[in-house]
Amino acid sequence: MARLAVGYGHGEEWMQNIAMHVANGIIDGPVAALFAGVALAALAICVVRGREDLDDRLAPMAGLVAAFIFAVQMLNFPIFTAAVSGHLLGGTLAVMLVGPWVGALCVSVVLIVQALVFADGGVTAIGLNITNMALIGTAAGYLLVALLLRVLPRTTAGLPVTAFLAAVISVVAASMGFVLQYALGGAVDTGSSIGAIAAMMGGTHLLIGIGEGLITATTVVAVAKVRPDLVYALRNLRTKPALQAVPATGGFRMKRTRWFVVGGLLATLLLAGVVSNFVSSHPDGLDAVTLEGCSVDDNGSITGGTCIAQGGRDHELGDGPLADYGIGGIRNSFVSTGLAGVIGVLLTFAIGGAIFWFVRRRKPPHRIVPSHRSQRGDPAAMGAGHTQGPYLNGDTVVHRLAPEVKIAAAVLFTVAVVVTPRGAFGAFGAYAVVLAAVAVLARVRAPWLLKRSLIELPFVVLALALPFLGRGERVTWLGLDLSVEGLYGGWNIVAKGTIGVLASLLLAATTTTRDLILGLDRLRCPQVLTQIATFMLRYLEVLGDEARRMRVARISRGDDPRFLWQLKGFAAGVGALFLRAFERGERVFLAMVSRGYEGRMPQAWRAEGAATTRQWALGAVIPFVASAIAAVAFVIG
Repeated sequence: MARLAVGYGHGEEWMQNIAMHVANGIIDGPVAALFAGVALAALAICVVRGREDLDDRLAPMAGLVAAFIFAVQMLNFPIFTAAVSGHLLGGTLAVMLVGPWVGALCVSVVLIVQALVFADGGVTAIGLNITNMALIGTAAGYLLVALLLRVLPRTTAGLPVTAFLAAVISVVAASMGFVLQYALGGAVDTGSSIGAIAAMMGGTHLLIGIGEGLITATTVVAVAKVRPDLVYALRNLRTKPALQAVPATGGFRMKRTRWFVVGGLLATLLLAGVVSNFVSSHPDGLDAVTLEGCSVDDNGSITGGTCIAQGGRDHELGDGPLADYGIGGIRNSFVSTGLAGVIGVLLTFAIGGAIFWFVRRRKPPHRIVPSHRSQRGDPAAMGAGHTQGPYLNGDTVVHRLAPEVKIAAAVLFTVAVVVTPRGAFGAFGAYAVVLAAVAVLARVRAPWLLKRSLIELPFVVLALALPFLGRGERVTWLGLDLSVEGLYGGWNIVAKGTIGVLASLLLAATTTTRDLILGLDRLRCPQVLTQIATFMLRYLEVLGDEARRMRVARISRGDDPRFLWQLKGFAAGVGALFLRAFERGERVFLAMVSRGYEGRMPQAWRAEGAATTRQWALGAVIPFVASAIAAVAFVIG
């Protein structure tokens, strides 16, 4: 007999479990892993894009938003037309206060804390919950807010209407995410059609969305009246004086923000510590739908029938000290729930605030880094505006190597890695040590490499899916049925791909783009390829220069390119950019021909700084060591 995975409230129908999200087992393993990969990739993008909005003033505000969402999610409100309750999802609220990228991160922090500390939402279902609430919820909320603020008046009347409507529809959109997940991998076949399940989810969450809309509108208007400069949806919009920010700069502005965050945190603690004990005892919308078709006794156990909830499994951390939003050993449920809520708010604020403070945008220190190259050899001397790409200025032994030596060494090293048997785990560790040694010699820092290695995330997502999709022998780990061949295949992709990406980054960090092309030319690379690369780099620079000029011109005329209603102007700008860049490209090519360009790098460049025998010998060390590691791996394997 299955135990109901959820329960709510403080009163006659009190049940010990108050989990609110998708539990383990509701959706099968492969689909859960797929959405975990989607969530991981999306959150990585949110971190990168969110830095543009975060600064020293707004990072604490984002932590407060995460803590507030945690607290209000504990407050289940009744749906009077049915024995169902609802709770805040928070996507639209986060979007309007801190923006879509940071907002998705806020909701994700809440979901992760709930799953790992309060046993709310399965650990293997974290990707499912993040996709539905943090990604779909915030994306739908942002799109609607951007559209509605374009149509509705940007006043004290238009702002709550925008918040309400966007919140209602975003809740329904998030509920449809669960319907999609169940359609792809529902663990229990109830006999109901996907359309019927979608209708139940949509209808129930439409009612819940009304409550979410009221909470969102009230909160946003309250913040806007006190500190409109902290409301993302208003920050770059022309509004009436009632919603304009009070002029403040420097330390005074930071001090006002700190007091606002402190006041908001105290109110949030009150909600979680006291109000959370006076909430609806009915199951929320998701649980009401998953229990449809089953009968449940007073103890929360399923006694008969067929329903989606029968696929649920116990939480991995169900015996934790704060599981089910209570503190073990405290019999008074009021005190237990209140203290658990206070701890959750403080923990969410601390974790979220630390993350946002770490990834915030910092003002770079003003300094001049002298180059080891002479003016004649400096790639920047090729012409005004020539980009050096990811190149890091330095005067190390790796920087001083001729480019053809570094290219050859990187290619041969990568070949050795690729031919290494996938089961030779020690060999890949040895390759990592070799790359670490090169990074130390080149003075390339680990954070720089890790940040840029995120380019391989799509391949990591594929690698994570292989253990679930592979065939052949199977093993069980943490309740997951995994393919042995898929595990080896996923490891092969991650290990070799990561090492290859890091090797390429080290090459790019120590070699300018001009020197890379020069090295390829010296290695007798086909002339047509070096020409294409040369013109591609030069014309990308032309495009970038023209795009910057046009963007400055648009902004100076009152344009705001961050919002969706500028899409038409952006599309027109792309067409104009193509025409202007094409004309400039023709002028650049004619200028090169008039100066003697014949399709190859100038002979003086190709001759100057060519690799010496000593450099070739030094560069051969890396591929020689890699070949030795691969040979040992083959012999041992």
